[in-house]
Amino acid sequence: MGSVREALGGWSIRTVEAKGTIRDLLQSIMTKDGRSLYDLLVEADGTKDRYLIRWVREGLRPSNLIYKNDLEIRLEEGDRIWLMDNPPVIIGG
Repeated sequence: MGSVREALGGWSIRTVEAKGTIRDLLQSIMTKDGRSLYDLLVEADGTKDRYLIRWVREGLRPSNLIYKNDLEIRLEEGDRIWLMDNPPVIIGG
């Protein structure tokens, strides 16, 4: 856990001015190795299995972005995006 933070150079909370879509935001933030967050978080086929992208807008229920078109949500003032490793599922009893 924490690989997103490590890829960004250690910061865990950051406020950025962004316009456009969630995809635009992810493409505008660069990792310390020169890739965009989009390149890190989204697989070539558009899936997001390894990482969790969570979108929060005031007054609405938080949502995990799992579908390809979820990245086309237009950002509004006050939106928050949480990026983290997708926790492993442990099954058993």
